[in-house]
Amino acid sequence: MKLFANIISEVFQPLLMPILAIYLVFGVHAYYQLMYGYIPGFVNRIYLITIVLTVILPLLSFFTMYKWGFISDLKMSVRKERILPTYISLVYYGCFYYLIREITGLDEGIICGVFGAILAVFIANIITLFWKISIHGVGISLVAGMFLGTTEIRHVDHTYMVILLFILIGLVGFSRLYLNRHTPAQVLAGSLLGFFVTYCCILWGVSI
Repeated sequence: MKLFANIISEVFQPLLMPILAIYLVFGVHAYYQLMYGYIPGFVNRIYLITIVLTVILPLLSFFTMYKWGFISDLKMSVRKERILPTYISLVYYGCFYYLIREITGLDEGIICGVFGAILAVFIANIITLFWKISIHGVGISLVAGMFLGTTEIRHVDHTYMVILLFILIGLVGFSRLYLNRHTPAQVLAGSLLGFFVTYCCILWGVSI
């Protein structure tokens, strides 16, 4: 069971969630597949931007901080050590959002979803100053919030995928609890924050 919990925790770690969200939006969402699938290289460019700004550059920054002694391990198990790396990540996410907004013809629902996801991470970072909220919970839940929100505003039925995402939220939460990384309250708070902030930004058309 511990191996299963570790696998879930690693596969659905927060750094990989932007890639999962982009894949679901452009690779699974029926409306956006139809809308953007015919444009040569369009989705691949978005994948490239996502991987570079939300995965590669943050990872390089974390590794540098680890080598210089700013963090004691790359998993950032110590709450206080999470603060600087997460704000560095937010800088990269801000650059990502700026580039996404500059893409001509990109649906407003996607833009609002990206903004909501970044806002959820920002709020989680503020909470982390005082309390160890589950960033894993925030990560997988904002993916679910983004996918459900975009399906609702475009009236697309992806019930089974939404159910699967909610199951994944439960599995990620279980893994963090089983590995004693968080309390139930921390997992629940992270999951609610990630989902509702992203979901509501899409439904209410919130972005800057």
